[in-house]
Amino acid sequence: MSKEKENHLNIEGSVVVYPLIESREGTKVVLGQRADNNMWMPVGGGFEEGEHPFNTKETIEREWYEEIGIPLHDVIKMPDYPSEMVLSPYSIGFVYLGRFIGDKLPQPKEGSELINLKAFSMIELCELLEQYKTLLYKPEYNFENIAALVGVSTGIFYHYPDKQEQSSFF
Repeated sequence: MSKEKENHLNIEGSVVVYPLIESREGTKVVLGQRADNNMWMPVGGGFEEGEHPFNTKETIEREWYEEIGIPLHDVIKMPDYPSEMVLSPYSIGFVYLGRFIGDKLPQPKEGSELINLKAFSMIELCELLEQYKTLLYKPEYNFENIAALVGVSTGIFYHYPDKQEQSSFF
């Protein structure tokens, strides 16, 4: 497909990544704390001009590097989900898992929309899900992804309680 045709696909969307860290206490999931409201969220963002929506790994690697400044390893794509972040029938969200190499958790770059990174244990993620309205940024998008990570790791399954806020695609 030519670049000219790629630009006319008119697909919008977002990408997020949930980096994993192995520790003595088990697998932890890294989330970022927003500077504007102190809520927790995965690192991510939207496509920039010239980024193709079917090569989202490039987009998430760019977003991660812009916010954190170090490479992310073993990035794998999870199943797609519809996104209501952009009101368009051609909008989709892409979720990735990644892995850190090293002992020290990096911190966001200066000027990032994030002020902190934290590695959450599965128990801490359960607490985050239970207090999602005050702790989780845009829970209508992020709750289900975090709940799936907790469920797969622990066998404890959470369901998004605010059905009226949840996307009709779920």
